[in-house]
Amino acid sequence: MSAKLPSNAEILTILEQDVADGKIHPSNLKNRDGSGKLSDKIATRVFMGLRAVAKSLPKGLGYTLFSGLFVFFGWLLFPIRSKINRRLRLSFPDASNAQLAKIRRAFWVNFGKTNYEILSQDNFGADSHERVEVQGLAHVSEAREAGRAIVFVHAHQANWEVLLHFCEWAAQHPICGIYSPLAVPQLHRLSLFRRTRTGTRIYPRSFKGSVAAALKDLSKGYPMIVALDQRINGGIPVPFFGKDAMTAYVPVKMAQRMDAHLIPIDLERLPGHGRFKITFHPNLLPEENPKEVDPADILMRYNALLESWIKDRPQDWFWLHNRWG
Repeated sequence: MSAKLPSNAEILTILEQDVADGKIHPSNLKNRDGSGKLSDKIATRVFMGLRAVAKSLPKGLGYTLFSGLFVFFGWLLFPIRSKINRRLRLSFPDASNAQLAKIRRAFWVNFGKTNYEILSQDNFGADSHERVEVQGLAHVSEAREAGRAIVFVHAHQANWEVLLHFCEWAAQHPICGIYSPLAVPQLHRLSLFRRTRTGTRIYPRSFKGSVAAALKDLSKGYPMIVALDQRINGGIPVPFFGKDAMTAYVPVKMAQRMDAHLIPIDLERLPGHGRFKITFHPNLLPEENPKEVDPADILMRYNALLESWIKDRPQDWFWLHNRWG
């Protein structure tokens, strides 16, 4: 487990100093003075209460309790259950209702485990290598040894927070990225604090200069990490499980512009407590004339990869996303 986190007030003070020192961009603290609306305050209190519970539990009991708790929430919250059912039916049209229910329950079990890991402050840093298997490291080493920029693309699988440390470790450099901030200000600041302790530079999607800032970091040697499984306004329609899904093409264009290696990452939760397998896949961009390739063709290849991973392990993917609109 990681060291004890500072209080909310201390986190805000540290982040403000990081801004002053140029370690993080001011856009990350746009709402730094507010504690949010009443609903945000309630969500924060619930989060803090659950965190206190998670930190006090033995690991085995924590995984069991939070898995069961989220399975119950998934059954109780009918609107969310209905939305997930529609997305599962679209993705697995030939599955029986019983098979879809089994996938849905397994998803909530995984999501409960992920929340327990986050709440109990298990950050999967340098002390977690014995629990995380890594495959395909040669694809990252190839780019690094050739002096090429690296753009990692991933999906929200298993506990995606695991990826930050291992991408830095594989590339042997702090990373940069563009992300969607959490809606609740206090929780957003907590997430920002945890993500930026090792020199990671990230920019919210709402910041108009996020792409330019990330490109600048790429040119300085920062590998970039970005999720490609979210519906993005301004994206392009790319088939995903047979139906067009708006997909961000900017990361592909950035990789092309920087002559980077575009490396997909597959993350799998393994049996046991907090065990994962990370697989770095080969560069999606061709060696010959990568800038001439249509980004839509690259995104079709990535979506096909992601589809295969989801079909193999549907419980690992984050079905709460409104992927198709």
